[in-house]
Amino acid sequence: MMSNVPSLIRQLVMTVLWPAFLVAGVLEALLFVVVDPREFRWFGGPSLGLSVSAVYTVTFLIIWALMSASSWLTVMLLRNAPTADAGAPGGSTRIEF
Repeated sequence: MMSNVPSLIRQLVMTVLWPAFLVAGVLEALLFVVVDPREFRWFGGPSLGLSVSAVYTVTFLIIWALMSASSWLTVMLLRNAPTADAGAPGGSTRIEF
């Protein structure tokens, strides 16, 4: 099992990051259909003074980080969840990654 650790880590990372990346792209597109990035203000204060590209980039990275955290939490919760065959003889009580 130890020889598969790097590929297992890669699989877990991609299981978390890829769906989060896709959702972040969709959410950013939906956000900027409604909000003009030139009008962003920090808690009602003056304009941030960032370029439109910078606002798009920072917003995407924030959304991606939040979606990644959500996906990672789901993976961690599933690790300790009982499987469907937990009551069967020889059944596992954990999902092994």
